[in-house]
Amino acid sequence: MKIIDSEDHHTDTVLKKSIYEDSNLARLWMVDPRYDNVEMYYGMAYGLALRGILAGRERLVEALLPGFDLEVAELFAV
Repeated sequence: MKIIDSEDHHTDTVLKKSIYEDSNLARLWMVDPRYDNVEMYYGMAYGLALRGILAGRERLVEALLPGFDLEVAELFAV
């Protein structure tokens, strides 16, 4: 999971994503507090591909983490 720094969006979303792609990650979740959402990327043969953007009451569930189930809004609750 990567939490985006709202002060340095380019570095967090472009440069670091490239580094993660080079590491052949199976999954990358980019948590963006600017929009209260989570971008879900899946590792593919040619890098990371955006598979969805979740927000609000949508649930973040991950097959690679059995039992993991989290409402996105919970990430941003104060």
